[in-house]
Order: sequence, then structure tokens, then C-alpha cells
Amino acid sequence: MNFLAGITLKILIALCLCVMCLPAVVYSAYQYQNSENTGGSFVSRDHVEKLIRNLESDNFDLRRRAVWALGELKDPRAVGPLIAALTDSNKSIQVSAVYALGRIGEPAVDSLIAALSDEDQSVRSGAAKVFRKIKDPIAVERLIQALGHENSYVRQNAATALGSIGDASALEPLLAALKDNNAYVRKNSVWALGRIGDSSVIEQLVELLKDGSSLVRLSTVRALLKIKQHEVIEPLISAMKDSDKKVRETALDALKEITGQDFDDDI
Repeated sequence: MNFLAGITLKILIALCLCVMCLPAVVYSAYQYQNSENTGGSFVSRDHVEKLIRNLESDNFDLRRRAVWALGELKDPRAVGPLIAALTDSNKSIQVSAVYALGRIGEPAVDSLIAALSDEDQSVRSGAAKVFRKIKDPIAVERLIQALGHENSYVRQNAATALGSIGDASALEPLLAALKDNNAYVRKNSVWALGRIGDSSVIEQLVELLKDGSSLVRLSTVRALLKIKQHEVIEPLISAMKDSDKKVRETALDALKEITGQDFDDDI
């Protein structure tokens, strides 16, 4: 009996310690998430402002927890500080800030649009990444402008964001981006056109099957699969002779999916 009582006591002590060690940030975010129907009034102004101050802490773990919690809380007051966190010295904090801004969503759009033209490259690139998650149409015009930015990384992210949003008004700018001298910009632009799925771009996409970059050719095969029109079959058959194995295999899979036929014997 004494042995069982001792084991029970140890278990109770361990459970109490676990509860006491739960981070206050996680607890507050959880409470806020479960109080959305009440407008999130559970979280005080002081609490959010403390989390925002923690973004400037020298302690990495404190900054990381603050970014995560502010994203969960979805408080518009955190937008500016989280955009500033896109320039954090730690890469994982930058990535976490992108996700946090994506969680906040629509209230962050105006600030993110402005951030696309920020002097800091990390801010511009990070802001473009956030639009992949927010997918708000009002950002289309500024993202189109970003396709012409001097920094290729910004152009890449702008193309991907436009594809995520899926607005047909981006078709012409994305077609122009197919001539970009950066292969990743071309690849992402092809992906975006595939996501939008307008069959009017098939002819221009087919030309990219001759691109010097296998990454671009692979992205083109996948984009043609998304469009799924009869006109893509012949180009995909030609792509089965590509010098890159991955391109050939993807073209084969695409043809099988579109036609329901087995093209193995034709390779």
C-alpha cells in the first residue's frame, strides 16, 4: 500500500509541475482562440503590448514565442512589429513572422502592400511570401509592380503570390515574366499561370518546354497538366524526350492523368 501511495504521489507532483511550467504565452493564445465569439476581449491591451515588446528581446526563445503567440492572437496591433520582425537576425524568426502575418490575414494587407516596396530586401521578400497565405485580391496591383523589381527574389515571390491569389488580371504581367533572365522567376511565373488555369496561355507555356533550365521545363509540364486541355497532349508527348529524367517522368504521368492511357511503350 505504501508503495502504491508513493507512486501516486510522484505522478501527482509530476502533473502539477507540468501545469506550472506551461508557457503563459501558449495559455493566453489558447484562451484567445477559444474566445473568438466574444471578439477576443480576453486578451488585454497590456498583454499584447508585452508580446510586441518581447519581439525586441535579445533572447531568441522569447522572440520566437512572442511571434507565434501574436500570430495566434491575430491582433491588428501586431502587424507593424511583425513586419519589422521580417528583418530579425534569426532566419527562423523571419519565417515565423511570415506565418504569423498570414494568420492575421486581411488586417495586415495594407501594411504588407506597402512593405513590398520597402528598402529592406528581407521585408519585401517576406511580405510577398505572406500573400501566398492571405490570398487577398487587393494586393494584385502591387504584386504586379513587384514583378519588375530589380531583386530577383522579390520577383520570384511576387509571381508565386499572384498564382496563389489566382486573379486573371495578372495573366499578361506573368506572361511577360516568362522572359525574365532569372530561371526561378520564370519557373514561378509558369507555376502561377498554371494555378490561374487560363487555356489562352498554352501556346506561350509550350515555348517554355525548350527553356534552358530543367526547373522551368518541369514547372511547365506541371502547369500544362493543371490546364488539362486537348492542346497540351502533343507538347507533353514531346516532353517525354526531354534530356532531364524528372521532366520525362512528369510528362508521362501528366499524359496518363489527362488521357487515361498508358504511354510507357512510347518512351
